[in-house]
Amino acid sequence: MTPLADLLSPCLDEDAGVPLYRRLYLALREAILTGRVRHRLPSTRRLAQDLGISRNSVATAFELLQAEGYLSGRIGSGSYVADHLPDQAPHTQPAAPPASPAPRRLARRVAGLPAESRESAQPVPFAPSPENWSTFPWPVWSRLLARPWRSPSPVLAASIDRAGLPALRRAVAEMLGASRAMSCSAEQVLITAGSQQALDIACRLLVDPGERVMVEDPGFQGADAAIIAAGGIPVARSVDGEGLLVPESLAGIRAVQVTPSRNFPLGSILSLPRRLALLQAASAADCWIIEDDFDAEFRYAGRPLASLFGLDRERRVLYAGTFSRTLFPAVRLGYLVVPEALIEPARLVREAADGGMGTIPQVALAAFIAEGQYGAHVRRQRLKLAAERATLTALLSEHLGEVLEIVPADGGLSLTALFREKIDDRRAVEALAGIGIAARPLSSFYRTGAARAGLVLSFAGWNEARMEQAVRRMAEETAWKRSG
Repeated sequence: MTPLADLLSPCLDEDAGVPLYRRLYLALREAILTGRVRHRLPSTRRLAQDLGISRNSVATAFELLQAEGYLSGRIGSGSYVADHLPDQAPHTQPAAPPASPAPRRLARRVAGLPAESRESAQPVPFAPSPENWSTFPWPVWSRLLARPWRSPSPVLAASIDRAGLPALRRAVAEMLGASRAMSCSAEQVLITAGSQQALDIACRLLVDPGERVMVEDPGFQGADAAIIAAGGIPVARSVDGEGLLVPESLAGIRAVQVTPSRNFPLGSILSLPRRLALLQAASAADCWIIEDDFDAEFRYAGRPLASLFGLDRERRVLYAGTFSRTLFPAVRLGYLVVPEALIEPARLVREAADGGMGTIPQVALAAFIAEGQYGAHVRRQRLKLAAERATLTALLSEHLGEVLEIVPADGGLSLTALFREKIDDRRAVEALAGIGIAARPLSSFYRTGAARAGLVLSFAGWNEARMEQAVRRMAEETAWKRSG
């Protein structure tokens, strides 16, 4: 028996679940890398005889090693260890040093970013439920994903247009024209990774460090993150039953970030007089408006409202939207619509952000919209969500009406309820978590000290039985109601 066979024999008895050729390949590679095999190897026939295995297993192992650059074959002479190996011998990694008590200095703006909200790994009422997307037409989506990739064109594979797939940008422009009274071209549309990136691109495009951006109070704090990341300063402005309280003057404000179709979490809609007042004030101060239309499609009564973008005659409104709420979160697709004068600058910022989106989901979504599947899905979702909200509203009114006052809203995926008495909503949320109920404190959405206390409850995807069980548990438990 050759010395090499003596070296390899013990390795072939290990890991019976691994194919024999693979065990031989791994053992030979280790021997080469550690220097125990340096020059010419015996023939495959001789090594197979010495090891008592088939020649095919040895030949397969040799072929793998040769393909990866560990062996070189010489005609009439046999197999040799390559002069230049692809890897060096693996070294045991030293233990990681103990963590430093304090990180190195970070950029100051990082400290101002809002904390990330974390959902439970096992969703409970009333956290967002994965069941909300169980009714999505998955077979249709699967077909649309697969269809163009059976024989893809080079254009799809190259992902040439950094602004997004032209077919999807055209589909978005046509959809917005029909549903949101927006007159825009495909060239004005940029495809993004959800509405958060759309806000981020808008802020990078418009805001210089130190400039002030007005935001709603309460409101979506992801807007603050985009503003701060661009070096801007969020300035809170109160919201009431008619939406943002528009100031008489926007002097000193670089941009206004607003959700006219529905404030989150209060659900108020920016009234037409205030929409016109906002456009007039922005014109007088020469500032921009960033319209975040994150779930305008989910308005239960009537058609979606006309957009600020559609009312704007001076081309100072940028419009951000998302498919992550209307389809499913993991799709991570959104869009930003910019005025004509900002098309080229916006594309430069878009390309600098991450180079552009992958085309695979864009192709499917463009076809999903063009074939009418998107509109049909949104209509089904509206009916389902309206029924789910009505169910939760009725249950809360019946069992907790003396504790909670439900804030009226005509859409969305969550319900907001105010405490009728003085209760610390953060402590109440902690107490509810102890009995398996998830909620978000309303006060956490405020930027100022004048916060209202209440609960924000996601109802989308929860069936009536689970809702009733959860509400009854809330009604029976008293600790969270006494948190003052």
